[in-house]
Amino acid sequence: MITVMSLGGSIVAPDRVDEPFLKDFLTLIKTLLEEDSRRRFIFVVGGGGPARIWQQAYQNLAGAEVSPEQADWIGIRATRLNAELIRGILSPWCGHPVVTDPTQAVFESQVLVAAGWKPGFSSDYDAVL
Repeated sequence: MITVMSLGGSIVAPDRVDEPFLKDFLTLIKTLLEEDSRRRFIFVVGGGGPARIWQQAYQNLAGAEVSPEQADWIGIRATRLNAELIRGILSPWCGHPVVTDPTQAVFESQVLVAAGWKPGFSSDYDAVL
């Protein structure tokens, strides 16, 4: 059984990393994986607070020169930072680097962690892919 979950950045890091949530999340996922070695998860992680903070700073500083594509890239980088954290805490079950292109994903472990892909696509859309 494969479960695909869009793990919103706003619950991973609403304004900073939510360690109590992630501790509970890790306990739950670890329990589920240990109960059934055939169970597999794909987590697509969003950017949350860091994405919004950095994008807002970009918009404030760039003024009229703001590029929506550049703002998207800033948000994508935040998704990748959050995804690396999730991959790190799930590393015993996640044997691959964070996936940043859903069309090239290889899934041979129990857990696969993915992040933002390219401008114009949300991490929720990436989860659907």
